[in-house]
Amino acid sequence: MTSPIVVLTASLAVPTALVLNPWLLVRCLLPRAKRDMALATMGLTIFLLNFTAPCLLHLFHIPIDQPHLAIFHFLLLLVLAISLGLAGRSLLPQGVLPPSPQPWLLCLLLAILVFPFTHMAGIDTYKWQDLATNVAVEQNIPWLVHPLALAGFAPRSYPSLHPLLQASMGILGQTGVDAAFWLTSIAIGFTAIFTMMLLASLFSSDPSRQVGLAAMYVLSPVFMRYVHWGTGRGVYLALLPLFVWGLLNLRHLSGWCVTVVTALALILAHKAGIPTIMLLLPAMGMGLLLPTRRSWTAPLLITLCLAVGLLLSPRYGLHGPAGHLLGFVMKDVLRLGWMGPFLVAGIFLYPASWNRPSIARPCLAALLATFPLAHHKEMYGAMLALPFVCLAAWRPLLQLIENAPRFRTVILKTAAILTVAGGLVIVIQRSIQATPARVYEAAMFIEQTNPIGPFRIVSSQRHGIHIQGYVSGCPRFSVHMAESNAQAFALPPLQMDGPLRARASRAIDYLRGFLNPPGVSADWYGGAKTVYHIILDDESLPPSRSRLIYSQDGVTIFEETLP
Repeated sequence: MTSPIVVLTASLAVPTALVLNPWLLVRCLLPRAKRDMALATMGLTIFLLNFTAPCLLHLFHIPIDQPHLAIFHFLLLLVLAISLGLAGRSLLPQGVLPPSPQPWLLCLLLAILVFPFTHMAGIDTYKWQDLATNVAVEQNIPWLVHPLALAGFAPRSYPSLHPLLQASMGILGQTGVDAAFWLTSIAIGFTAIFTMMLLASLFSSDPSRQVGLAAMYVLSPVFMRYVHWGTGRGVYLALLPLFVWGLLNLRHLSGWCVTVVTALALILAHKAGIPTIMLLLPAMGMGLLLPTRRSWTAPLLITLCLAVGLLLSPRYGLHGPAGHLLGFVMKDVLRLGWMGPFLVAGIFLYPASWNRPSIARPCLAALLATFPLAHHKEMYGAMLALPFVCLAAWRPLLQLIENAPRFRTVILKTAAILTVAGGLVIVIQRSIQATPARVYEAAMFIEQTNPIGPFRIVSSQRHGIHIQGYVSGCPRFSVHMAESNAQAFALPPLQMDGPLRARASRAIDYLRGFLNPPGVSADWYGGAKTVYHIILDDESLPPSRSRLIYSQDGVTIFEETLP
């Protein structure tokens, strides 16, 4: 039974770490920030603050547990409150609340959509949870044996913004896996809504229009896939609009500060962060030179862009070019919903819109550079392209409404229905594939039987990784430094032949691990001697030297002890 002290600490520490400290830190560092900037940077601060706290405890060899994490956040709250008082600054800047409840209603809608009505869902969700679980069990950051490990460039490490926030929510709130994911998903959604509204404010001062762009972004199939049971890709997508905003404001000191800090956060959020910086910096810089004054320039450029996207798309169903065309359409619709076709039509209908304001041309250049990548078999290109796809669909939508005011209601309702439907389909699809209740019960049996581990989970289907996401003893990996002469930088792939889509795949594989800290080795399962074989509905035979320890609702668990 949980003690009252633990419950009280959880009820106070979670809002302190998620809301109070990030907001007060923004008020201390950015006292003149307006509403949009304050709320957007608050989202960034949520991730950086809950990344910094466990890292500091780890470096000072202080256990990362509820008392120590809570003390850190409570002391920080006291320091920030005193600092604000001494500086004579108000807690809320003027106009902090939006003039309408629309942004908060969108936050509420997203919180409902990402609520864990099922158990864990997603393809690699358990991998991020593995790291969060290890922080809670080991009471340190076991993969932090080299600074590059925080960015995922070490064996058995991932970029650490997400797992450290996920671990902090679970440790501070004593919530369990499902509720910790919900809190993390809410933080991701909140950040994405207000970073996208900040980006939209460069094009429109109308709060309703800004919320419309934010809704298109957070309810898109790509974003919903990574905010529902949110992972590091969701954190990356939440921060990307803020990085774009910084690039569009480099003429101001605030733009430089936001760009540098957000670039670091993107690297710590996902391995796509470094390629994002490498691609967007030159693309958006060259965008200032795009000759868009002639009416045919933008349509010609998007046509060339579509041709490259066709070369990158996988073949689907049919043979030859027809199969790749169908693959292009499938990737476009399943990832971008209605926005992909609409943005292309919008560029042909309103090519002059890319002449103004001046920041439109860098966004067009970024769209041209990233939109083809959205149709590759990997999702990274679609993630990178999403802010520019939303902008390119949002602006002609507004233009269409202005040109046909009689159909304003019909146009807005149609766009809203298509947008919500795209996100809802992803939630339903992922929920159908979520961890079944009987598999969850089997995981709870292992957690109660062997909460320490280390052990391994073996199965012929995905139910093994579903169980792995809910148990504390797997993986109990060990990472350590050892003498090695390995190269820190992997050489890029020399094979440059083959179709464009194959070359893109090789480049993606290279960028996933082009940095390798010399001398870092890992044992993924901590040298586990105990193996649990999970069998559903007698799908396979257990090893001969194993013994049956669980059988319920068609789920059997056989325990094997290795020599």
